[in-house]
Amino acid sequence: MNTIQWQTAAWLAGFFVLAILQGYQLGIGDLSTYLAFVWHKFDPALLNNDLLIETLGDHPVYIWDAVALLLNVANVQTVFLGLFFLQTALMIAAVFLFYRQFFGENNGWLVLALTLVLGTSAAAMGEYGLNPYGYFHPNVVAVAIALLAFVLLDRGNWLSGAALCGSIFLFHPFTALYAALFFGYKWLLGFRQTTVFTKIGSAAIFLLISAPSWLPMLPKILAGAPPQFDVSLWLDLVRQRMRFSFFASQWVPDRWVHLGLAGFGLWFFRHHPAFRRLLPVVLGTLTALALFVLADVFTVKFLLQLQLARCSYFLFIVLCAFIAHKIATTNDSPKSPLIIWLLLGIVFMIENVIDDRTLSVRMIVLVGLALLLVYLFWRQPVHWQRIYLAGTLAAVLLVTGEKTIERIAETGRIFDTTLTTPWEDMQVWCAQNTPTDALLMTPIYIEGFRSFSKRPIYGTYKDGAPHNYSRKTIFRWWARMQALGLSLPWNRAAFPSLYHQHALSVARENNIRFVIYEKSIALPPVAPLYENQQFAIFETPALPDSSATN
Repeated sequence: MNTIQWQTAAWLAGFFVLAILQGYQLGIGDLSTYLAFVWHKFDPALLNNDLLIETLGDHPVYIWDAVALLLNVANVQTVFLGLFFLQTALMIAAVFLFYRQFFGENNGWLVLALTLVLGTSAAAMGEYGLNPYGYFHPNVVAVAIALLAFVLLDRGNWLSGAALCGSIFLFHPFTALYAALFFGYKWLLGFRQTTVFTKIGSAAIFLLISAPSWLPMLPKILAGAPPQFDVSLWLDLVRQRMRFSFFASQWVPDRWVHLGLAGFGLWFFRHHPAFRRLLPVVLGTLTALALFVLADVFTVKFLLQLQLARCSYFLFIVLCAFIAHKIATTNDSPKSPLIIWLLLGIVFMIENVIDDRTLSVRMIVLVGLALLLVYLFWRQPVHWQRIYLAGTLAAVLLVTGEKTIERIAETGRIFDTTLTTPWEDMQVWCAQNTPTDALLMTPIYIEGFRSFSKRPIYGTYKDGAPHNYSRKTIFRWWARMQALGLSLPWNRAAFPSLYHQHALSVARENNIRFVIYEKSIALPPVAPLYENQQFAIFETPALPDSSATN
């Protein structure tokens, strides 16, 4: 390797470290649902009487079968930490290769990568960046493979590019829909430049590889909702549980403003040599957004369920790449219109910083970057690109360092893989001291109890997301939530009091043996089987009959 290659490798390794230091945790967010699926795939006796597991047939993806196999060779903490490292490395490699393919060998990829280290909450929709979730998530892998697939298509490797696009359906269909649109527009726009064999072969391989995902769903899609399905109630539930993901009319105005800014920025770069080659990505994203709006206007249930706006951040990735290239290669002074792109780049980069819990760090970064722009604008130093890159890197180091220090102070660890919180402690106790098939009543407002207990639970509000795709469980789940006091529209702040008010009576009515209380809200009515500083678990058979109405 020559010096330049060593420097590139060092930068890539540095971005890997910065990305993983942004944070890692196991058993939270979407992963709390995925872990339940993994445990059941690993051992069908686990969680087999959990209502959530009944939704597996409505999610024809196969990644959790593969992850379950890994549990035969390592424990769950090691497997998911390793997968997190792999997805981060894959995302960094994809961003690097994507930029180099469309913008050449210059340092603009450094600006793009720095932007994506901090960018986790897209201004319009979804999670994006090098470490957007803080845990292993198939969406990150899907975005990386979509970028790599488009690189292959741009190089003329139609069969391999189509195969990669099709493979995304097997583990994250929402992102796969975007990849399919990118492939489709690339196929149409390049129709005259490809042979008949390439056109037919690439389309066939795409459909063949993706078939295990969409083919089982085709009869249900064609059949539509059965007559007894209460569509109006379903709409009320999804508006409450996933309104921003399903309904364009529920978006707050700033999402449309940011999309407008992204569209304006991309239009400005329409004469850039890379624009036409990236047009399928832009057109694919805009098509998905248009269908997202139409699904809301005409209330098309199937299109609503596709969450067609969740990957709109592809516009921001492409725009940031254009901005990064402009910054890295222009000979203009910062007093030119380039300052607009510097500002836009910062707007997209600091989205995660704006959401940061620590006000001091947020203000330091915002003020620091603003002062840097003022300095570049007025002083016009010769090496202003290097100064801008150094300032952006300083902002990344500041925020990453603050998060790392805070995490170490709270947990004593860089990677939160051990089970030390009271919530996790209660799960571990249940895994060791309750029957495998025991159904537990757990607080509906706290997610992830299945993650380490490996025990079925009555349900949580979080379960509403997968149930939205299941005709056979959605209303059963809602009946359970209603039994615990929820009504439409619900108020999340009221969940703790409602749960503790109704948990005992619901447990007795459904022969649920174990009930968990949060002690700061309500004390257990009998001596607990086990308790820690925050939670207690007790048995309903130990209660006198009169306790059922308490």
